[in-house]
Amino acid sequence: CLTPRYIPYPNSALSSNKEFAQAGPLPSWFTVYGVVGADPPHIDEHPVALQLFGNDPLTMGEAATYLSEHTDCDIIDINMGCPVNKVIKAHAGSYLMAHPEEAYDVVRAVVDHTDRPVTVKMRAGWDHDHINCVEIARLCEKAGAKAVAVHGRTRSQMYTGSSNNEYI
Repeated sequence: CLTPRYIPYPNSALSSNKEFAQAGPLPSWFTVYGVVGADPPHIDEHPVALQLFGNDPLTMGEAATYLSEHTDCDIIDINMGCPVNKVIKAHAGSYLMAHPEEAYDVVRAVVDHTDRPVTVKMRAGWDHDHINCVEIARLCEKAGAKAVAVHGRTRSQMYTGSSNNEYI
């Protein structure tokens, strides 16, 4: 089993990669980031996943179309797990855990605009009183996502406390 590699976001890192440079400058709505070592992976490393976050189905659909047409990624991943305030204020990341209907619409839009498998990264829920990862996972499946990854912490835990593997 291979773990997908994530392409990090900074435009400078992407534009230094020949394959991405050929695709031209990235639109302002294009946000991918990843978990890799100090050096970005080469596009010939596969599988490669590109990760998006956002809350607007139209924009997320456009982003999926862009990735499908201009990259050789194997997977498009939707980030519904980021707990940081600036992402929450943008109604993205784990904000969607508290808004299941919006989460469904975002996943459906991405699935509808790509031929690549769509996956979703999420948290256990918004807080300990609102654990809804199973509900969100089922909505993601209904929307066409091929897989979900659950971080065993809630949004309110941020990056502290213990991860509850029972949710996973």
